Amino acid sequence: SKSWTALTTHSPCYTGGTVAFSHDNNLTSTASDEESPQPFILAQRGGDVSIIEAATGLLLRTVRKGAAFEGGFALDENENEDEDDAEEEMLDAEAITAFALSPNNREMIAVT
Repeated sequence: SKSWTALTTHSPCYTGGTVAFSHDNNLTSTASDEESPQPFILAQRGGDVSIIEAATGLLLRTVRKGAAFEGGFALDENENEDEDDAEEEMLDAEAITAFALSPNNREMIAVT
């Protein structure tokens, strides 16, 4: 019998509420050795905020109350799911009710 592995799955990344787009003026990289960051979207999903790659619609990561936001320049596609599960257990259950993205795309202000 063959073994099958899912490469990607569909899951909701927006359930209504605030949406913020990364600021275009800060997405271009001036240094030749830096990787140019991709445009991204922040969208509310339940009590969390989803970070979605704008070009593909892929969910890059989820920000929860108490978790550090690393901004569009530091998004890591190879995140360890075990670390996410451990982090979830440590976080407060309060929902993020509103948020705003800084002009440099590196900081997010969240209201709980």
